Amino acid sequence: MAPFLRIAEHVPRAELRLILAITLLLVAHNRSAAQELEAGFYQNAPTGVNVAAASVVISRGNVLTEASLPIEGARAEVEVLGLAYVRTLGVLGRAAKFDAQIPVTWANFSGIVAGEERTRAPRGLADPRFRLSVNLVGSPALTIPEFAKYRQRAIVGVSLQVVPPLGQYDDDRYVNLGSNRWSFRPETGFSWGRRRLILEAAAGAWVFTHNGNYVGRTQTQSPLYFAKGNAIVTFRRGIWGAVSYGRATGGRTRVDGVETNSLQTNDRLGTTWLIPMTRWVALRVVYTSGLATRFGADFDSFAIGAQYTWFKRPQPVPPKTAGSRTSHDIR
Repeated sequence: MAPFLRIAEHVPRAELRLILAITLLLVAHNRSAAQELEAGFYQNAPTGVNVAAASVVISRGNVLTEASLPIEGARAEVEVLGLAYVRTLGVLGRAAKFDAQIPVTWANFSGIVAGEERTRAPRGLADPRFRLSVNLVGSPALTIPEFAKYRQRAIVGVSLQVVPPLGQYDDDRYVNLGSNRWSFRPETGFSWGRRRLILEAAAGAWVFTHNGNYVGRTQTQSPLYFAKGNAIVTFRRGIWGAVSYGRATGGRTRVDGVETNSLQTNDRLGTTWLIPMTRWVALRVVYTSGLATRFGADFDSFAIGAQYTWFKRPQPVPPKTAGSRTSHDIR
């Protein structure tokens, strides 16, 4: 098989559109899809908690292009080893979280372009992600003893995720693990809880800088807007499950000012399960599937991972004894 999507002086428009479709798939997958169906993200948590997680994500699916193009059987297989760290903290008296994610990716793409089979198999580090979220309403910063008395009602929060161009990138390849551009994802979320049920909704957009070295060209992309919702039910022994839905639209791509794909529209449905294994270790299982896709990635993803939680235990206050004096008693 011929190497897939190497640099060429003149690339047919049909093949360039396939290149952009596959690139969008890879970039979106490295962000865990545009909607990022993250159940429970805006729930309150006590400050000073640390979470380390490792997961494996396996995705299979088609790359959808316009019917008029001479492209057949465009498929993608992507595996990601995701490493993550989360820290809860307080910002101006409000509950906040910081998280960092590092994805290591193995991908295989194949397709028939104008009767010729093409393949590409990039492997390596994709762009890492860093995010800060702050709950503005209904979620004060609480210590662990204070959190034991907390009962959630309505929470409103905001977050900003930043994706720097640190992943593997070859300027003579059209499809890479890194995007060679900065990406930003501002988001506003809402979470409402009553007893064992929690309902969530969030909306935002992916905003991109331009890639000035896209095989000697300049690639730009308009914002990709999204909205999503989750319904979470907690069962016995800390087990909880969630059903999620997300919709994304936008993201038109241009190379040297020439539009190379139509408007993206995709709908995804997912489910998440968290199962405690010990007091500190939990198993997390996620499955997402595309309901409808107009252009780009139409794939199913399965993820399984483990997360370890730890925090500094609060020191008990020693009881006063008769005749003892504190610093306030000293004159």
